[in-house]
Amino acid sequence: MTLPSRIDEPSALDPLLLLPLPAKLPSSPLPTLEPLLSALEERLNQPGTSADGLAIFTAHMRQVTRRAQTLLNASRVGAAEARETLDRVDVDLRGVEYERDRIREEIAKCEDYEAAYTDIQVDDSFVPDSETLPAPDSDSYDYALIIARLQNELLEIEKREAAIASLTKDRDGIIQSKKDIKRKFDTSDVYLGDFAKTAAAMSSKVMDVAKGN
Repeated sequence: MTLPSRIDEPSALDPLLLLPLPAKLPSSPLPTLEPLLSALEERLNQPGTSADGLAIFTAHMRQVTRRAQTLLNASRVGAAEARETLDRVDVDLRGVEYERDRIREEIAKCEDYEAAYTDIQVDDSFVPDSETLPAPDSDSYDYALIIARLQNELLEIEKREAAIASLTKDRDGIIQSKKDIKRKFDTSDVYLGDFAKTAAAMSSKVMDVAKGN
């Protein structure tokens, strides 16, 4: 018999490949494989050996093959699950790296930011008398002065917004008054038109009566 020169990949329809994995995996068949091969070789080397006693060795070989194939299937399933986990972790890692780069860009922008108030000469002329500021030589004087100025600007903005709201309310009132006046004017115009038609009709009748006399 000619021995094969290569081992092909197992068929996808192989029953051993389609078997479900047991809840508890079998132990490795390697410890029992070498004694089994030694016993089989010794059996085959005996003169006058018949094929009747080989059934036991065949059963043992099938058992070893089944255990090995079960472990191989478990390894393939584990490799597939590990590959899926690796792909999922890789996607998460790419997302984290993207967010990290974005955060680094924002940090760089913040570090490169130059505050405009450092180039502005400020004084305390706008600070109310009741406002207490630290001493001019204090480290917190500039910051307190800037905060006071911002608060003063906020008050001015609120006053202007209140004035705008008042003017807007007055404007809306004037617009509504104009609409009311126009509506009354239209009503009066209709009334005057009807009155003119009635007066013209009465005048025509009076003239007809005068001509008849």
